[in-house]
Order: sequence, then C-alpha cells, then structure tokens
Amino acid sequence: MLELKPSPKLLRGGKTRWLRVNDLPFSRGHVYRLISEDLLFSVELKLPGSSRSVRLIDAESLDKYLLKLGHAQQQAAAKRTELPPRRELRRLVGKPPAVRKEEVNA
Repeated sequence: MLELKPSPKLLRGGKTRWLRVNDLPFSRGHVYRLISEDLLFSVELKLPGSSRSVRLIDAESLDKYLLKLGHAQQQAAAKRTELPPRRELRRLVGKPPAVRKEEVNA
C-alpha cells in the first residue's frame, strides 16, 4: 500500500507551499469565490477509489492576492480627501431623521 506523506516543501520565511481552505483568513464561501474568479490557484486532491477530496490553495497565489489588495487599499486611501463641508454631506447623504422630544427625554 502506498503511503502519502505531505511534502515539507517550504516557501520563503518557512511557510508551507499548500494551504487547506480552512487555513485561510476568509470564509469558505469567499475562498471558493476567489478561486472561481481565478484570483487564487487551487488543486483538488482525490485518491483513486475515494469519495472525498481535499482542496489545496497555493500560498504564493494567496500572497499575490493579498499584496494586490493591500496596494489597491493604499491607492484608495491616497485618493481620499478631507470631508466636504456639512452642507455638501447633507446633500450626499440626506438629512438626519428628526428626533422627537419624547425620545430625547426617555
């Protein structure tokens, strides 16, 4: 009988090359959406004759995705400006709801 042992292949910094879906910092549904959008590279391992399989995610593709996400967030933060005047905010957001005197005293 052939015994399968995980390969101790490590990336830079001592990280393993392949990660299980549950090891990622996202929900399972979000991980599968990222896989379907080709933002994460994954493989499905299924032994012959087995009814179960394991989905593994490439750690390098996860690193690339997180770096891309961080870069996009930095660019968005750089584009932000100071808040517009209060009058402009009310136009954009709408007037706040009126508060009755009974609610304030309660």
